[in-house]
Amino acid sequence: MDTQELIDFVQSNDVATRFFDDLAQREKNYRITTVDQAKIIVGGGVKRSQIISMFKEMDALNLGVFRMGRRGAKSRFEWSVSMIDAGKATTGEAEVIEELDALEPETIEELEHDVDVLEHKFHLRKGMDPIVITLPSDLTQFEAKRLSQFLRCLPFDLDKDDDDWEFQ
Repeated sequence: MDTQELIDFVQSNDVATRFFDDLAQREKNYRITTVDQAKIIVGGGVKRSQIISMFKEMDALNLGVFRMGRRGAKSRFEWSVSMIDAGKATTGEAEVIEELDALEPETIEELEHDVDVLEHKFHLRKGMDPIVITLPSDLTQFEAKRLSQFLRCLPFDLDKDDDDWEFQ
């Protein structure tokens, strides 16, 4: 892998700059980074297509393999090198990027615990356990609207007296 090509790519791409700057600060390597995780790492205003484009370029630079999500699997980047070393190489803190074979495998579930999330409990009905939902701490209005639209699509029966029910 050509470290200079990686540095050139990161310096020419604002999304990659933010992503690799974060990697350089990490203490734990992961084998998998999902597109959704990368969006959170990079911060607001970044489109999925920008993350996918970055992952494809990282694949071309032999940092790992980009896998498009299919049949319920998440779109993700599977690292073949240390993500921390790659981040540090772009900041000049490391000259060698370690192969990932020596590192412990990580799962997507473990990766998701690395995200800033908030757990919300909603008491829907007396005598029923609360509904627990885990959401990113930086939930956007768009994401909240999508969630509310999902809830509106759930099937339910209206009582005869509730025919004029309206969400306020």
